[in-house]
Amino acid sequence: MLPKIPALTYFAFRWFVRREDGRAMPFEDLDDLGHALDALQAARPGHPQILYLLGLLRVREGRHAEAIPLLEMALRASPSNVSLLVHLGNALQALARFEEAISLYNAALNLNPGLIDALNNRGNALAALNRFDQALTDFD
Repeated sequence: MLPKIPALTYFAFRWFVRREDGRAMPFEDLDDLGHALDALQAARPGHPQILYLLGLLRVREGRHAEAIPLLEMALRASPSNVSLLVHLGNALQALARFEEAISLYNAALNLNPGLIDALNNRGNALAALNRFDQALTDFD
């Protein structure tokens, strides 16, 4: 029997970030996590926490185009999740969809003004669009 989803996704997220000894996970361990999350997704289709974790995994694997719909579905269930807004913005930015990424960073900053990740990433997106004056204000 599977544990309840919140406890399991918390465990999966901790596993995704680092192993128990604090070291970053080797790439081959991500494959095991992917299989576990795919199985959870099959058992609980559309569960926002599982979608979020699958999206993060796809980003970590460099599969940004696959991550975006997963993160978008998770965001519909939790539109004020600042971390989710930033992660989705990062996936869009990796695919050179800068305006969409900027919009998500702005939404994150509306909820959490001064959030360093959102400011830095928005600055990078603005610089990629040659909007250097605007980018500089984010880097101040």
